[in-house]
Amino acid sequence: MLHGKMAIRGTPNTQSLTMVSGNQPPVTATLSLSVVIRPPMASRYTGRVATIVFDFENNNGQPAPVSGFGIGSLIGDPGGEIFRFTKVSNSRYTCDVRFIKRTGNWTITVLANAATLIADPNVTGPSEDTSATIELGIVAPIVKIGVPTQRPITQRPIPLTFDWTYTDDTPVPMENFVQADAQTDVGTIGNFQQVSGDASKYTAELTIPPSNTSTKVTITVSAESAQVANSNPAVLGPLEDTSKTFEIAAPTAVAQVTGADEVCVLEKDIIANDVLNDVIPHLGDNAGGAFTCVLESIAISDYVYLVVQVRKFTQTVNDDGELVTPTNPENFLSNGQAGAVLVRVNTANCQFEVLKAYSDMTLAARSLTVNGNMLYFMEGSHYVYEDETEFSDPDYREKIGHLYKIEHPASTIQTVGRNWRSASTDDNPDTEETDYFYGIHGGTASPIIIADEVLHLITGFGNFDDIGQPRGEFPVNRIGNWNWIQHHNQINQRLSEVLTNGRTGFDVLKDIAILTNAIIGFKNDTFFMRPREPQKALNGGGSGISATQRSVTAAKLNWGEFPNEGWLFIDGELIKHTGADENGQFANLVRGAEDTTAAAHTGNFDITFVDHILALNADVLEMPIKSIVATNDLRQFYNRVRLRYGDGEAVLVEDATSITENGARLLEVDIPLDAHQRVWAEWLANAYLARFKEIKQILNLTLKPTFYMNVGDVVYLKIQERLHLNGNLCQVLEIRHAFRQPPTTSVKLVTL
Repeated sequence: MLHGKMAIRGTPNTQSLTMVSGNQPPVTATLSLSVVIRPPMASRYTGRVATIVFDFENNNGQPAPVSGFGIGSLIGDPGGEIFRFTKVSNSRYTCDVRFIKRTGNWTITVLANAATLIADPNVTGPSEDTSATIELGIVAPIVKIGVPTQRPITQRPIPLTFDWTYTDDTPVPMENFVQADAQTDVGTIGNFQQVSGDASKYTAELTIPPSNTSTKVTITVSAESAQVANSNPAVLGPLEDTSKTFEIAAPTAVAQVTGADEVCVLEKDIIANDVLNDVIPHLGDNAGGAFTCVLESIAISDYVYLVVQVRKFTQTVNDDGELVTPTNPENFLSNGQAGAVLVRVNTANCQFEVLKAYSDMTLAARSLTVNGNMLYFMEGSHYVYEDETEFSDPDYREKIGHLYKIEHPASTIQTVGRNWRSASTDDNPDTEETDYFYGIHGGTASPIIIADEVLHLITGFGNFDDIGQPRGEFPVNRIGNWNWIQHHNQINQRLSEVLTNGRTGFDVLKDIAILTNAIIGFKNDTFFMRPREPQKALNGGGSGISATQRSVTAAKLNWGEFPNEGWLFIDGELIKHTGADENGQFANLVRGAEDTTAAAHTGNFDITFVDHILALNADVLEMPIKSIVATNDLRQFYNRVRLRYGDGEAVLVEDATSITENGARLLEVDIPLDAHQRVWAEWLANAYLARFKEIKQILNLTLKPTFYMNVGDVVYLKIQERLHLNGNLCQVLEIRHAFRQPPTTSVKLVTL
């Protein structure tokens, strides 16, 4: 164990040098080299990753520039992994250690004669193995209380989970954790038990009494209520009381009609309601309507949202000149659609609020879905209907196919986007060549499903009269007419028909990758896909950053989530980062990393996220390059792209500047899209042209074994020996591992 601020200093190697000056007697100077190992802290270390510093000194205790010192000069005890070796200067080096074990001592050793003094290559050091020991401290576990994601929670009884982990999410087997250690302020906890075969997980059930009126529940696990299994001395957790508060749906008058003190009633006669009159103005002054049925309902807190059908009728005028609501069915109109309204009712006081009225049932809200306090719904194609169905609204085509949201308890309806592909970009001509035309024919076929803050829905088009007709027609039951669409902040993914019969799984995945301009890879026995383009963002501040500023805010990330660690690349400067907060701010940055120059960056500059550094020498040994071969990639250079799809349709795009400079090179690809999906084909063709219109370089590298690099990762080349490559960004195309001796990793890169 290290005490105080002690650092381990290795025994120096010495070399004598005799100097003679004039008539003075000879003077002998002794050169020596030792290493000082500086651990992260003096007391018990509780982190999972530590940085260790190695300082080389001469016999006078001054910094001694050395060469030849690398990660191969270090030996660590089992229970820790040495990685990310970095040269800070010629006399100072660092490495990171990832600890696998939690307690006890861990020792790192610098081998004897691991470095050579640059001033005198005859001097090496240290003269013997030099070691430092870190005492690892005990880390208390935490408990994560889990409940269903629905808000408010309606499930009864409510399932509870208790997951014990360390702060890095590593599961921790526990003992002596019992039902009495979990408390609730509403209801009772029962059926408490450990998950079979996993002592880090426990489950229970929360029973809410029928008489409860509270809409919030807090579950608390007491401090030091459980012990890490087999720990001696005992390690208790959590360090302090841990609680989770969530919303539950309380019983309401609507939910309990039998025996309820009050039942909310929506009156039949609506003619006096000015808002509801929006349903029937086209029928004239003597028109009216009545609520006839509830089509959909969903609850948020004490409110229920309803889609209610409105049946239209004509009224008569009595002798006093008053409008009389009919009781005779003949007065109800049969040659037009029913109307509808989106209604919200406060079950606490039975107050009804009309949010939107629809003149035609087929234009009304549908597929109501709740995520937290957000209500989502679509409009249009509520029922399947025939061509002769009359629309009272002549502009009905412009009012269908939209996805909307309401942020409860506000009543403002906000637009999210349109729910079929052609309508998701600019307006398209109303022709049979686009699915915009067919949006009125049962355009949305499924409810909205929400997973990980993304809305999923199946949407499409088709004509019922074409069912059973040849494939060239547009039957509503043709699978190729339907798409899986995901809505996030924008429409960011669509998957069309992908044929599977008689094909391998890889062929199917390859089709999906082609259609979505994605990279496909295989790692840990699993295929994965990611967007082809590197992760990029813009400077969110807009005003730029100075050369010394240590924070930057990124905005408009092109895909995925911000990486947890790595480098930012801005106008030639590498900046080390350790992740961003929820607002996209990267703080505590290390500017001018890897011998780049910290500089001021102005305006809305681009930010590229770099995953790895590759070097040809021993300065940075996280990924040392053993050999490199660079060639121009003429096989992947195209300035004209033609995509063929459907039944003979094609899209052609080209880059005139590249054609003038390099001559025309055509890429032709058949893609599995249908005739109506031209917008998709155009987007894909332009994406391919942007990627291939410039001549890139292909780099074939041989590395020391590297198992944490993925296809699609972005790497920065630190190769001073080859100036035309030094400082370039590249993207990983292929990775292959060879396990013969010595083991190596072969990587193919393309310059960006």
